[in-house]
Amino acid sequence: MGKKGIPFIGLDMFHYAILTSDESSGTEYEETVHIPNIVEAGFNPNSSNEVFFADNGPADSYSQIGAPEVTLNVGDLPPKDYATLMGASYKNGQIKYSVNASAPDVAIGYRRQKTNGEYRFIWFYKGKFSLPEESGQTKQDSVEFQTQEIVFTSVARVSDHEIFTRVDSDDDEVPNNINKATLTQEFFDDPNYEVPDAEPEPEE
Repeated sequence: MGKKGIPFIGLDMFHYAILTSDESSGTEYEETVHIPNIVEAGFNPNSSNEVFFADNGPADSYSQIGAPEVTLNVGDLPPKDYATLMGASYKNGQIKYSVNASAPDVAIGYRRQKTNGEYRFIWFYKGKFSLPEESGQTKQDSVEFQTQEIVFTSVARVSDHEIFTRVDSDDDEVPNNINKATLTQEFFDDPNYEVPDAEPEPEE
């Protein structure tokens, strides 16, 4: 299991991938895209825990996940990526958003850095972004950076009913040949990434 008690100190490597197919036979994505300057990521599973009362007391309980939301704060979304994620048109540097605009299903991923130099890698397999709110303010004596907040609502994939995956590079169960460098290179190449089995020990 992952090293216990290691706090997080950083966040980077925000990626997305357009989902092209999600059927019982499998889920496919386009090539992943990296968006720089992620500032914050918050995950709300919207879970609930209901208690069944009988015979004058709590007799059973049931817990379930709701519609998970991921709130991301980035320096800004580049125009092309904004148009892609919001379902808007983009031509000659101009974005147009119509009443018929429909955001595509995408996967999103990022990684969180720990104080020991290791990372937690995360992919949310399927969901949509909602059109973000925007506000601005004038410059004052001290500059206040104005970032862009976007909200992603996640759903389960049709292919396997999975919602998200995560891997800690310092987890003792991760094969020794898989390290943070390998995960950084391969994990964000494809939301369908699977940690491979350990390599067999060489024969003496």
